[in-house]
Amino acid sequence: MQATRPVTLLFALFALLAPALLVPHYLAGTAARTDTDAEIVRFLSDDLPGLAAKRDFSGVVLFARGDTVLFQQAYGLANRRDSTRNQISTRFNLASASKMFTAVAVARLAEEGRLAYDDPIGKYLGSDWVSPEVGRKVLVRHLLNHTSGLGMYWDEWDRYKDRIRTIGDYRQVVSDSLAFEPGARFQYSNTGFILLGAIIEKVTGETYYDFVRRTVLVPCGMESTGFFQHDRPREGFAVGYFRDKDDGGRLKDNLALHGVIGASAGGGWSTASDLHRFLIAMRDDRIVTARTRELLWSPKPPAANYGYGFQIGDAWVGHTGGFPGIEAFIQYYPSSGHTWIVLSNFYDSALPLMKEMRGRLRRLAEQR
Repeated sequence: MQATRPVTLLFALFALLAPALLVPHYLAGTAARTDTDAEIVRFLSDDLPGLAAKRDFSGVVLFARGDTVLFQQAYGLANRRDSTRNQISTRFNLASASKMFTAVAVARLAEEGRLAYDDPIGKYLGSDWVSPEVGRKVLVRHLLNHTSGLGMYWDEWDRYKDRIRTIGDYRQVVSDSLAFEPGARFQYSNTGFILLGAIIEKVTGETYYDFVRRTVLVPCGMESTGFFQHDRPREGFAVGYFRDKDDGGRLKDNLALHGVIGASAGGGWSTASDLHRFLIAMRDDRIVTARTRELLWSPKPPAANYGYGFQIGDAWVGHTGGFPGIEAFIQYYPSSGHTWIVLSNFYDSALPLMKEMRGRLRRLAEQR
């Protein structure tokens, strides 16, 4: 498995969704019919089982409007070795989609005046993390919207992944070399979000995991969400599967690729129901203020489709996640109040469903 593969997968997911959601507004009038909630639920109920069987889709689908879940169903196997089926309660790995939790945690600290978005990261991180030059140039906001110039840390991942159990352990794999001057352009950076986790720990004196749980997950009622060891099968957790193109398309699990536990750049676990609760809590300003929510959910040039820790489409906010054996699509449509979540533990099985749904959801949002 090539070290760059997770990066390629993540961008493939977002690239698939963003262009279609940026279709000019007038094209909505060319649709043969106007979708309604009931029609989408009918499509999901009638057509999704066949699509799931054809593509070997394995995961959970949730469609909601406001607080009301209109459709939720699980498909496929959580563990193919013992034929354990996915359930609505099954926890799925989110890959990069859990960056949203990191961004909200940083926003909480900014609201409390414990850090500022324009602070240089060297205010919090010493030379064991970054050089003095990088510490001066890179600001907190550069990390949040991937304009820092920092990289992805995959080059050293295979060598050290089994030794990484804390945020501090990531010092073994992150590099502070800059590809460009901070703020000059957008370049997705897992290293940047690892540094945000280190800053959270420095400011709070807590572990990243404890602070996120206390300030984000618990207030949202996300009892099934967190960062758990995922280098072995566990009851109630979906094992990820993918076809390895470097090995003749052989079906493999991803347990050896994960590392031991996720961190501030990704790798949290959740259920579709918990993620719906998170989005509703954000809508209702229960974990950050309305002003902060708008700050997180608005594009930050030069990143046209990214805010602070949230991807932004034409009509939705949320995040995708991609890794061998993982697909996560988490989208909230503020104008219509709809939530659309797909979590899958079989890579490339959810994409046809996303292609079908993206136009329907865009039309629903345009009607409001």
